[in-house]
Amino acid sequence: MNSPETRGQILGELAKAIQMQSQAEAVKELANKILADYESNDIDLRITRGPITGVVTAQVVDPLSRHRFLPGDILVSEAGVEVDGEVGWGMCFGNDRAGALAIAICDAEIARDRRFASEVRSLATECASARAKQRESDFENLRPTIVEFEEIS
Repeated sequence: MNSPETRGQILGELAKAIQMQSQAEAVKELANKILADYESNDIDLRITRGPITGVVTAQVVDPLSRHRFLPGDILVSEAGVEVDGEVGWGMCFGNDRAGALAIAICDAEIARDRRFASEVRSLATECASARAKQRESDFENLRPTIVEFEEIS
């Protein structure tokens, strides 16, 4: 598993983490820690967007025909913040406005490259590793159900 390096990759990992209960709590706890630091150092955080819940239209490319189609809408939560002129943004699947706001706060911390930026990066890496292990475990559970077909030449 490669570590998320860019701001977009880190945000993606945090958004995926919000979907898993134990990881969601870790993201929200880190955001609360960052907020406490802002408060104790008189740093202003301004919410610029939301947090709101809405829908985005999913677009899929059919792998056979290569045509795009719209299978439906996806429920998402979004939030935006500004800290000392740096903008943070977060979006996650589902109705989790607190999760979206936590991601936005973590994003602003990365943008400012402050005290907790390395902790945000580490959390994103941990979440990615945990998801990879979960996928491996899920695949191992499915392995006995895989049907191998013989090829006839």
